[in-house]
Amino acid sequence: MEPPKDKQSQAGAEFPAGEASLYTSEAPVSRDRFLSLSREYLSILKKSLVEFRSAETRGQSYVRAYSRIVDAIVGVLFQRAVQENGPLDSEPEIAVIALGGYGRGELAPYSDVDILVLCKRKTKANKKIAGTFIQLMWDVGFELGHSVQSLV
Repeated sequence: MEPPKDKQSQAGAEFPAGEASLYTSEAPVSRDRFLSLSREYLSILKKSLVEFRSAETRGQSYVRAYSRIVDAIVGVLFQRAVQENGPLDSEPEIAVIALGGYGRGELAPYSDVDILVLCKRKTKANKKIAGTFIQLMWDVGFELGHSVQSLV
């Protein structure tokens, strides 16, 4: 997954030198390296967001941009969780849904990230994906409010 393209979510950030992506299906990096790159990427994006702030910047613009930053990291972490545990022959029937301030695109910088991991069915693979995803979120440094539910 490449870094976000739109200016507001990117706020001028770029990947660390020599790194094209946090997620590649062809040659995945080790989990330790992946977590290190994810933390570094999040730090770069947060730093860029702080630099983006000015006296003219409205709070709403700031929290929306931060929500987009978290979206970018959540997407990469979820893809990694699927890559580590998902079925190789089909798409997993699982999704991450943003809730609360994060769901409204109004995530404050020191707020917890509220998410719902929703599965079509409670399968062994879906449980593993959800568990790995939540662990990755914690390992990157997010405070989480989370729930894992299934439709069946």
